[in-house]
Amino acid sequence: MDKNYANKSIECSVDNCVNHCASDNYCALQKIIVGAHGKNPSDCQSTDCQSFVEK
Repeated sequence: MDKNYANKSIECSVDNCVNHCASDNYCALQKIIVGAHGKNPSDCQSTDCQSFVEK
């Protein structure tokens, strides 16, 4: 994966993730996995990017 690739379809400001684009606030992955904390998420805090990997 090219850390300088910015997937303009996936904005991301989490710069302590290994998938964060080094040059801009985008993800460097082609796609991400989004998951929920329960069966019926009702707000942003109820979901997570499950593609996150800490640097």
